[in-house]
Amino acid sequence: MNVKRTLHLIPLVISPYLLPAQLTVDNTMNPLELVQNMLLGPGITASNVLFNSTSGTFVNEQAGSFNNGTSSLGWDQGVILASGSIAVANGPNTSGSYTLGGGNFGASDTDLEILSGYSMNDVARLEFDFISTEDSVWLRFAFGSEEYPEYVCGIANDAFGIFLSGPGINGPFENNAVNVAVVPGGTIPITINTVNSGIPGGLNIASNCAQLDPNWEQNSAYYVDNTGSTEIQLDGQTVAMTAVAAVISGSMYHLKLVIADGGDTAFDSAVFIAANGFTSDLFSAINEPTSHDPQVRVDALNGLLFFHDHTGSDAEVTITDRIGRTVLRERSQGHGVQTLEYCCLVHRHVHTPLDRTERRSNELEIRYRVKIISPRTTLTY
Repeated sequence: MNVKRTLHLIPLVISPYLLPAQLTVDNTMNPLELVQNMLLGPGITASNVLFNSTSGTFVNEQAGSFNNGTSSLGWDQGVILASGSIAVANGPNTSGSYTLGGGNFGASDTDLEILSGYSMNDVARLEFDFISTEDSVWLRFAFGSEEYPEYVCGIANDAFGIFLSGPGINGPFENNAVNVAVVPGGTIPITINTVNSGIPGGLNIASNCAQLDPNWEQNSAYYVDNTGSTEIQLDGQTVAMTAVAAVISGSMYHLKLVIADGGDTAFDSAVFIAANGFTSDLFSAINEPTSHDPQVRVDALNGLLFFHDHTGSDAEVTITDRIGRTVLRERSQGHGVQTLEYCCLVHRHVHTPLDRTERRSNELEIRYRVKIISPRTTLTY
């Protein structure tokens, strides 16, 4: 007999309705200090920090830190990069077309032009070399813009990219880099015309969005409308996302974070990166779930997901993301973990019977190390 139940895991994120406070920015730290003191998390060391192709030791109006981001972003502090002055993000939302100007006028980035499909201006580019102690790296971010919602599917298309290059990577961008800032579950880049409300702004035409992603309307699941927000000025933003990449531990890689105005120089965009958000360290982002079936128990503790099957049946474990796509499926008495999508990092940790003194008939314990990077996840077993 097959056993199948549904269990909802509650992520460790703070509700946007708690702790309302206006997001504020500060650019007293230079890019080198931002990387070393704010951006890096456990397991990462960085060197050779540059901003817009010059030394990272100079303060720049396009790079800084932010505070009070919990309500609008899901984390309190971090690094902000903008296509103009970072002050454009200071809350609250008082205008549908707010702009402060500034920025790196006329400067572009060829990799970002490929993502956007337009010529770029006002580029903000933070790059550095790094070494990871683990075989994967993670970067938590959210993209926002004053281009939303009026200019969706228009002839301007601001964009953000995270370009990774180094050993074992052979991508289509400069230095054989790959872009790891993508719409969850695929390869679609993060731009105004790929992640939005799913509705063209004004008299704009849907085909401008569809040429970048034929399924662009479905990406509205990752969009947040900030109209009337008391926390942040930008009119719209993505939900919190996590860029994930496999690397060789101990080897040198290069990371380029770049954002720019696409097709014009107005209505700036910004990207927010969580404090210590670039990391190789595993962690658990789920509270301990419960089960009403006394023969089946699922526990999440210290980064491990424990699935206990006392039924003697062929029970199935499935983890799906918040829009229903399966990222892991395995039977309790099977072997191996299937390829994972963007939702979770899952490593098989132990698959052995329990101690004989505690073991019941056909009892198995399966342990997974889980990192949930989707806002809401359902575990079905």
